[in-house]
Amino acid sequence: MTFTKPLWETDPFRFLINQKFPALIAYADEELRRISPELENCYCEAERLSHAYFLDLCAMDSAALHALLAEEKAKVIKQHIETTMLLDSRRFFNESFAEADLDHWSKISYWTTDEAVALSLGKDPRIVTWDTIEDYAAQSVFVFVFAERQELIRRAIEAGQLRERNTPPFFLAWALRTRFYMPVPLVEAVSILGNQIADWKTEYDRLVAFVNDQSQRTEATKAELEQQREAAFDALLSLNNDYVELMQKHEVMEQELIACREGGNANSTPAKTMHAKERESLLKMIIGMALKGYGHDPRVSRSGTAKEIASDLAIAGLPLDEDTVRKYLNKAKQLLPGDETEQNR
Repeated sequence: MTFTKPLWETDPFRFLINQKFPALIAYADEELRRISPELENCYCEAERLSHAYFLDLCAMDSAALHALLAEEKAKVIKQHIETTMLLDSRRFFNESFAEADLDHWSKISYWTTDEAVALSLGKDPRIVTWDTIEDYAAQSVFVFVFAERQELIRRAIEAGQLRERNTPPFFLAWALRTRFYMPVPLVEAVSILGNQIADWKTEYDRLVAFVNDQSQRTEATKAELEQQREAAFDALLSLNNDYVELMQKHEVMEQELIACREGGNANSTPAKTMHAKERESLLKMIIGMALKGYGHDPRVSRSGTAKEIASDLAIAGLPLDEDTVRKYLNKAKQLLPGDETEQNR
């Protein structure tokens, strides 16, 4: 559908003259003027006055000329709209038989482009088609709107947003998302059938929002776990340092205890008593750190705690035999309350 530029754009002066002297258009036909001398006189008088009016227009300043042009243009547009609306109201597509049965069309498996356009205007797609209304294109607001909506759908198809044939729920989802007007009763009729009004773009946007939300939650959880891991590592390192220090003291006291036993004199008795108390304290600390720091289970006969402690000591540059570690763990567990070891018997 092609459109000719209006006269106010191509020849503003001629447009204003025609507006001022409509007889120049109405009686432009020479054959018509020959039939009636009165029309000829009217035409000649209008032509004479138009020359003077043309000179007046040429003498106008730019602002005044543009104001006059805008005023006359508005008059023409208003008159044209009123005329076309009057003509449209009398044309077949505004008759009652051209109205769409929206309930019927809500149950159709798919809509073509022209069907969707006709339904958007509340018209029966079997009666109101482009072929039946195209001839009115030059003087019809309805046909102009029909053509505009056709263009919107055609470009949506080219962009991959729609197909040549679309199910009612799919098309309505696109219409709602792009603000392409569809009659509310038609939308309600489709919804009543239990069909979800959604298209791939709507579902895609919903999925992207969900994924982004989950990603943010994951990042927050990851940061929190990382903080907890660092805190646990610091606590374990501090515990390991305490353990190493205690083991060093234990070794010194063990050597002193052996030396006292080998001395065998009576004067050593008080020293042995003092060392026994310290030894018991150290054993308590050992079993406590093994339980809390290494998750040691005293009820298991051959746990991996001794090996783990020996490995950490080696890393710290304080090697100690695994069996030696196990020996002291076994000694230390004897200091636990009875119900901690009874279950292992």
